[in-house]
Amino acid sequence: MNDGKKTKKIFTGTYYFNKYSVIVVTPHKSNNTLMSSNPFQYTKKLDDVFLNSLYEDDLEYAIISFEQFLKICPVQLNDIEESFKAGDIDTFRNKIHKAKPIFSYVGLTTITAKADAVEKMCLNINYLQQVEDRYQEFKTCVAQLLPVVQEELIRMKT
Repeated sequence: MNDGKKTKKIFTGTYYFNKYSVIVVTPHKSNNTLMSSNPFQYTKKLDDVFLNSLYEDDLEYAIISFEQFLKICPVQLNDIEESFKAGDIDTFRNKIHKAKPIFSYVGLTTITAKADAVEKMCLNINYLQQVEDRYQEFKTCVAQLLPVVQEELIRMKT
């Protein structure tokens, strides 16, 4: 069941888009020619073990996920920043929570962990400035690693 969300058939799996990300509903396997017996070697700047377990040899699926990430990440980061500036702890925490999985889809599991730490800190604060240092650390890490994701996407396509 997809709760009325738009669904598409991709390879032999089904997924749907929510506001920010691609949600995989069923397992996928591709018979596409991009599959090979030698898995793509992701950069060590990303969680290559996680990526290989997630995408296996399905490079085309990885490309789709990386492209979607690069489209939606700036929107989510902007939403997070706006909620931080507004000082609304609950909205900020909710937006950080929603962003966590997208980072893992492209091997940025360290950023997922940083987002999780910020989210958990928000449960025990009275104002957002109490998490400002940890939030700044999250933003710095994202800024450093977004170009890595872009470069990896280019590398996957060549």
